[in-house]
Amino acid sequence: MKYCILLASLTLLFGCGNDPDTKYPVLYTLDHIDQTDEGHYLVVDSDEVSSIPTNIGSFGANKDELKQEIRDFFEIAFNLKEVELISEDSLRIHFIIDEEEIDTIVNYSMINDSIVIDSLEGGLLSYDKDEDQFIICGVAVFALAGPNVADPGPEYYNFVVTECLPEVSNQGYALKLLGENDFVSLDTVGVILTRLIYK
Repeated sequence: MKYCILLASLTLLFGCGNDPDTKYPVLYTLDHIDQTDEGHYLVVDSDEVSSIPTNIGSFGANKDELKQEIRDFFEIAFNLKEVELISEDSLRIHFIIDEEEIDTIVNYSMINDSIVIDSLEGGLLSYDKDEDQFIICGVAVFALAGPNVADPGPEYYNFVVTECLPEVSNQGYALKLLGENDFVSLDTVGVILTRLIYK
């Protein structure tokens, strides 16, 4: 079941399948990890945040450790080793999940310049046609207790990594977390996007 969920989250935005000059197979492996897209927001009230520098407060003091924890999460949760385009309608994905190595071939179809794997939806893995690279993008959003919180509960200092949504800004992620919790004025919300780039 976990593999069906994983494959359900793979939609490739991609256009080289129709390129007659493409020579198969084409192999993509991890090139680098980008964690430069970050945000830090001060809670103003129940539905408003204000951007503040990312180098101050608990976020600034601990963001290197947080970024490492997020990279560790990716290593455990979804360790993509390589993607290989085999033909105009199939690709091979090699990954490790829950300490189990998976090497599978899946079919895809072209829909509006996008590759859709087995007609499933999701956006964890995408393809940037302009840069000729696959990208895994996850966002971690977390709350940090401010001076008005005497006894921070479990809603603070915890993060969950979810897939990036191209239409949502960092502030949008912060507002979404704020809307789901009862944070108080002077709490802060941190946002870190992690992109694993495969070339």
